[in-house]
Amino acid sequence: AVAALLNLSTPLLPQAALQRSTVTPSSESISRLVARLRSGLPIVATAIGQSNTADAAGCFGAVACGERAMKGVQSDVRPGYSWAGDFFRWLNRTWPHPQHALYNRAVGASNARFVTTCLASHLAPRTHLLLVDFNIGGWRLALQEHFARTAASLPRRPFVLFVGFVDWCP
Repeated sequence: AVAALLNLSTPLLPQAALQRSTVTPSSESISRLVARLRSGLPIVATAIGQSNTADAAGCFGAVACGERAMKGVQSDVRPGYSWAGDFFRWLNRTWPHPQHALYNRAVGASNARFVTTCLASHLAPRTHLLLVDFNIGGWRLALQEHFARTAASLPRRPFVLFVGFVDWCP
């Protein structure tokens, strides 16, 4: 059923793994996120991952981009040069709010196991949406599932969106 919904002729994952990893719009975390947006409230997102995220996700919002600048990280936030920044520009056009923020907390060559172990310390305060990009270095189904369950156990239970980039060359 999921493969048909996604228009896949051959599922990419075994059926059991696909069922465990699929989130539908009836999910509590995405429902809360959409409700905030529809109510005109701001959302906070945190992007975590490795170099494709650290170098090419960008940031959005004065406070979030200021955090990166204070750390000496220059973010190219021009359209087409930051995948998460582009997503947030679309989000802000669709559900505008001056306080939407995207924090980029990714670190090149970071270890997914380490980030999972201390996940809460990597998130921006009040994170509603967690963008996750760990494609290199042992990011297997079991660890992805453990990460998702860890995120679901956080007090705020952000909506987790796994993204994957083997390379990002705008």
